[in-house]
Amino acid sequence: MTARIVTLQPAAYVDNLWSAPGNRVVEGTKLPYPFHVREDGSVELQDVWQGDPTAVVGFVSEPESRTLVHRWADVWPEPDRAVGLYVVTMNAEGAWATWPVAIETVKVGEVEA
Repeated sequence: MTARIVTLQPAAYVDNLWSAPGNRVVEGTKLPYPFHVREDGSVELQDVWQGDPTAVVGFVSEPESRTLVHRWADVWPEPDRAVGLYVVTMNAEGAWATWPVAIETVKVGEVEA
């Protein structure tokens, strides 16, 4: 039996700069881990996340915002709503955190239930 899963991929960001021949500056980018989320909001692949975050709560329009634009239950049926927004997650202790890189792409797939 399979279950639907939504993969939220944050955008790549510049994480280092270095000099290249000809006095050029080269940007090194990093692609953050994606969030693989089930209908109930639980985040899969805890071997990668190591228990934090455990669930997606919703999304905000700016990292500093304290008001959710969408709750996870509103995004689940229409995952593309998350594109351009910042993920708000909850850890096992119930603490919320907003991730500082906006979601760039969304994929819907299936995993073993």
